[in-house]
Amino acid sequence: MPEIIREIKPIHLTPSQEEELQKRLEKIIVDGENFQGNLPELHKTYMNSYLCIPDQETKDFPWTDASNFFLPMIRVMMEGLLSQFFDAMLSGRPKMLGTDQFDEQTAEQLDSFYFDYVWSKVLNLKEIGSNWLFDILLDGTGLIKSRWDKTPFLFRSSFIEEEPVFETTSSELAGQQVLQKRIVDYKSFIRERVTEERQSKPCVDSIDLTKLFVAPGTGHSLQYPECEWYYEVTHLTWGALMERKRQGYEFDEEAMKSKLVERELSLKDQEALKNEDVNYAKTMKSAECFIFNIRLQLPATVLLPKDKTREQSFDVEPTAHSENVEVVYLRDIKKIAKITPCTRLLPTGERSAIDSRYARIPRIFYGVGIPSKMRHLQAYMNSLFNQTMDAGTLANLPFFFYDPSTVGMVPDLGAIKPGAMIPAGRVQDIQRPHLDFDKGFFIIVN
Repeated sequence: MPEIIREIKPIHLTPSQEEELQKRLEKIIVDGENFQGNLPELHKTYMNSYLCIPDQETKDFPWTDASNFFLPMIRVMMEGLLSQFFDAMLSGRPKMLGTDQFDEQTAEQLDSFYFDYVWSKVLNLKEIGSNWLFDILLDGTGLIKSRWDKTPFLFRSSFIEEEPVFETTSSELAGQQVLQKRIVDYKSFIRERVTEERQSKPCVDSIDLTKLFVAPGTGHSLQYPECEWYYEVTHLTWGALMERKRQGYEFDEEAMKSKLVERELSLKDQEALKNEDVNYAKTMKSAECFIFNIRLQLPATVLLPKDKTREQSFDVEPTAHSENVEVVYLRDIKKIAKITPCTRLLPTGERSAIDSRYARIPRIFYGVGIPSKMRHLQAYMNSLFNQTMDAGTLANLPFFFYDPSTVGMVPDLGAIKPGAMIPAGRVQDIQRPHLDFDKGFFIIVN
């Protein structure tokens, strides 16, 4: 097979162009954070609603340890819709059909290739689709992106190697002793070879909506011109940074290492460390990495013939046309680590992120999910249920009034709560109120 030489070189900017781009990226970061608003807090509220976690662990009003039940309304609704969507979209297997005999054979081969290999062994379609549907129902907006996985890994392989067994004999030739060496047998050894290889397969990742920042005025798509720009924030550990450098990131190692900040790891990273070390830490030093998808005028690429070969050079001035590019920006050290035209990532030159929504709002990027639709109804039902439970507790264990001078008890001026005894003058010994309570409520609840 002839040797393939890669002549596509990294894109570099002049110092003045890089400085100008950094100023633009810093402004984009500020605009993106302002437009996102309180989305992270809303996401946390929606997730707590799904997990049925109340606002506070112990309720102290109207008394300590009052009823603090969280009805699983949102969870039941989400899981009901999720099961229906999964059954309709992902549980079945589409069948490819051909129009004639040749097409039928081709369709059968394609059917087996995609559904028996690609969507089961290379990409787990059901897992990807399930996560995507959950994000749509929870936040109202689901995001995924495709990429080519080049993660390195150690590959161990066994092989059989034969070594000859020699026998040495001595004989006389022309009055001199001559040693003769001949092969009499072979020995076979099973040995192991360890090599570093790289993954080479497509990968689909879910995007955390709270880590994605879009341009103000973005519509129902992340593609240009519906979306002028967007960026994603990730945190890379030192090991991840060095791996990215081998993949083309450019930065000063000493400067980067001095800027690492202790940050809390994601649950996924914590589980990965837990498998390697029992005494793992929930925090680790990492760097903020901003991945921008913007429109940019790149320097022109020119292919020049030279001695029957072609080498690549770049003009200093950018072209007159803008194109979709992915810019990696390490903000801690103010360094643009990599610039990649989207045509090098996807043949169409489009941005890699794909978005979808549960309920759309006209001309608004963010959709509406189940918790957002039901949050006020959920709060009403929680309040109604807990107030009724508290009323039942008071009915079973009411508070009392007593005259301290009659019973000889030292007054304790505390709050009204079940079983509390409240000092009051001019009462006949000890009295307790008779609370009106609908006992049929518990019959309805049961």
